[in-house]
Amino acid sequence: WGSVAMLLLASYPLFVLYMTSAGFEVFNLLFALILFALVEKFLRCPLAENAELALLILPLLAQTRYESALAVFCVVPLVLYCLPRLEYSRFSLRLLIWPLLFVPIAWLRIVTFSQQAFQVTEISQAFGFDLFVKNVQKALPFFTGNERAYGMIPVITFLAVAGSVWLMFDWYARRNALVKAGLDLAAADRKRNTFNTDLLMGILLLVFFAFHAVARFTYFWGDMTLQYTSRLGIIFLPALVFLAVYLLRRVAIAFNLSRSWALVGAVLLILHGWPVAGQNLAVRDILFYREFKSVREFLQQYFPARKDYIIVSELSNAYVPLRYNSITIDHLNANAAQVLQDLKNRTWRYLLVLQKIDTATGLPADNTQISGEFKLKTLYETQLSLNRILRISRFQP
Repeated sequence: WGSVAMLLLASYPLFVLYMTSAGFEVFNLLFALILFALVEKFLRCPLAENAELALLILPLLAQTRYESALAVFCVVPLVLYCLPRLEYSRFSLRLLIWPLLFVPIAWLRIVTFSQQAFQVTEISQAFGFDLFVKNVQKALPFFTGNERAYGMIPVITFLAVAGSVWLMFDWYARRNALVKAGLDLAAADRKRNTFNTDLLMGILLLVFFAFHAVARFTYFWGDMTLQYTSRLGIIFLPALVFLAVYLLRRVAIAFNLSRSWALVGAVLLILHGWPVAGQNLAVRDILFYREFKSVREFLQQYFPARKDYIIVSELSNAYVPLRYNSITIDHLNANAAQVLQDLKNRTWRYLLVLQKIDTATGLPADNTQISGEFKLKTLYETQLSLNRILRISRFQP
């Protein structure tokens, strides 16, 4: 069943895309899985050396994603609760420097805690519980894979939901079995220890993923349906895979089926998912984010007086929520006379036009051509991709 789980994880186009791009999210996922394995080892055998290993992996996990530092509040209480008192004297001196390992993480977060880093107009917008409901609503179509560009596999999500229901019924049945086994004290103790270990591991996983969900969904860019932020969903893939595999395993036991059918199904999902990953649907248009970031930084530095101009861009809607005046290129071309009249009437002083330039021809591309009535003066250029340059120009009558 471990092989089935690995194949299911590898079948996600989202996982494949970021595995091959050396993104920090995949390293974050790796260290999270290592942490889970070490914590389970500690729960099965609560020794100081096992607890120390679990604690020492936490700074590495936090280095890959800031919000993963919250795992400290999952693991430390668990160690304090489960570790026998006699084991405390067996901790090595390495544990004395453990708190210091978090200093670089805290320092870097403080240094980069700015509106530029979070891509917001005010730092207070970066996080907020008002964003939670909105981002959760967007997460539902993301995890159910409403669009192939999300890089998710709907079948695994539905199996995971069914698996979570079956898991809760099994948990209830095991608890009742413990009560009935009370007469056989030795058997009851063995079952109770196993049950308690599984319960504690389940609680840790639940709290771990809950912390990550809150951190991501209260974030300004926590909408995982966006191409740039879809990577934030990678950390949740193991939970979906585990619950899906749990369902498949219980079905195999209930109907006395061979586990080989699950392996075949997982391979088929890989054959389905990898071609989607090959199309790079999830991130092939990420240059939109690069464009947006470059334009915002340029405007904040050189054109802070927003009421003086109007932005002309094919992505005009992206700038309106940030209180910029903006129209589309199509609107400008279709209403050139009216726009020129508005400029003469001093409704705005000038236009800032955003165009994509083909590097081979040096001409505007992707429907960013401007009517000949507007003679543009180039202000800024930056490379977006191998064959596209972003050009910001100014028109002032």
